[in-house]
Amino acid sequence: GGLGPGFKQISSIADRLVEQVHRNQLSEKNLKSITKSSWSKLKKEQDRARALRDLLVSTRTDDELDMHFTNFAKPEVIELINEIGDIEKPVPLGLALLKKVPAFRKLALQAGVKLLFT
Repeated sequence: GGLGPGFKQISSIADRLVEQVHRNQLSEKNLKSITKSSWSKLKKEQDRARALRDLLVSTRTDDELDMHFTNFAKPEVIELINEIGDIEKPVPLGLALLKKVPAFRKLALQAGVKLLFT
């Protein structure tokens, strides 16, 4: 997930964890309850980001990658990446690329299926 998601998870459990420390209620059951409470939402975000990364980069052939990187290098795509891109939040950028860059539109159906089932 990276540093950003790690800090996000810590931030989401810190208050409840501190409360349990003050109450001296640090049983395994309590700690698991605290950590699991925020995990499903974070996991869904990471799964969606991974699905888009796989679609655009990881599962592509060399020829497809060459074509994608040629498209990534176009000035209008670089501008879109600079405007929307956030390494910690790749899903909005991935969706914008699929929607606004004609060369990536043919992947939109595949992306939709991947995002629906992740």
